[in-house]
Amino acid sequence: MARITAESWLRVLTICGVRAATAATWAPLFERYIQDDDFSEGRAELHHFVGQALTESANLERLVEDLSYTPQRLCEVWPARFPGSAGDYGTVTPNVMSAPALPKMTSSEQKRLMQ
Repeated sequence: MARITAESWLRVLTICGVRAATAATWAPLFERYIQDDDFSEGRAELHHFVGQALTESANLERLVEDLSYTPQRLCEVWPARFPGSAGDYGTVTPNVMSAPALPKMTSSEQKRLMQ
């Protein structure tokens, strides 16, 4: 398949609702780092990746997850990491988890969440 150019990425990103200035910043990076052959299923999988990336990053405007989950939501999203009821865990604020939740995680998981 032909490489996806920065110009093509710019069109795709703006059609998907990414602001023009943001799309212009990201299009060359997408050209350099994201191509069909990077995905086992080619373009079909690429479509899913781009949709997911745009959704999770607020159209490439937000690059850090705020982690402001309630204890109930933690149990819903990560049941293996947070088994039991939400009452078993402390409160969660952006980028800071209370002490009761932290011991149930490995130190590397704690470091990732605290960054």
